[in-house]
Amino acid sequence: MHRKALTIARIAKVTQIIRPDGELVNEFRTIVGSVPFVSDYSGGLPVEIEGCITSTGVCEEVDGEGEDRELRIGMKSVKIRCENG
Repeated sequence: MHRKALTIARIAKVTQIIRPDGELVNEFRTIVGSVPFVSDYSGGLPVEIEGCITSTGVCEEVDGEGEDRELRIGMKSVKIRCENG
């Protein structure tokens, strides 16, 4: 899902943390190319923007036993942090 959303970006280091209480934390370090627009000019020098996308969610077991067990996975929040701009 993240790869489709970030087709214009390069994904660098990916970290996933699964906490004992079922909280999931995913961090995607990304690098995106950009050409900033300057007034009355179609573009400036290309730059790379580095940042981190952090998404949090929850994973919980739904009723069931054995092979009938199911997991419910839900998204809580997404934060984007720019690191060089």
